[in-house]
Amino acid sequence: GTFDPFSAGHKRIIEEIVSRGFDVYLAVDEFSWSKRTLAKLLRRQIVSMSAASLPDVYLFPDEIPVNLAVPDDLKTLAALFSDREIYLVAGSDVILNASAYRQTGPGTAATLNHILFSRVDTTHGGDSRKAEDMLRGKVVSLTLPAYYESARSTKNREYIDKDKEVGML
Repeated sequence: GTFDPFSAGHKRIIEEIVSRGFDVYLAVDEFSWSKRTLAKLLRRQIVSMSAASLPDVYLFPDEIPVNLAVPDDLKTLAALFSDREIYLVAGSDVILNASAYRQTGPGTAATLNHILFSRVDTTHGGDSRKAEDMLRGKVVSLTLPAYYESARSTKNREYIDKDKEVGML
């Protein structure tokens, strides 16, 4: 993900996934088309520090680029973990909005297994699509307690831009 900035919600998602027996690898995106982001290396440092106390959580090597919209990158990712079942983690809003999920052919992100966190999607208004219906692999559906649902990066950026307190997020 972009992890800009890393939030209490991100940490809670990681804790929930680890509690279910998964190892977690955090890959920090280069940038986001829809957001102004901090420099990638700074975000990687923040993610590394924020997750340092969590067991079975690793920072994915920066030298191995993985773009979810590029099937060859996903094939490389699968080869790296050929002895394991891979799950991508995403919020339902990401599945509905990200360009990587508009592709539905073999080897695309939508065909992989997912741990899906249901989120209230305010950007789709009356759109009746469901993220689960867009995915072709196995789906583990989870939700966050309301407090963590509100502790999102978007809100962090908004508060920072307005010079508001973000400690609780």
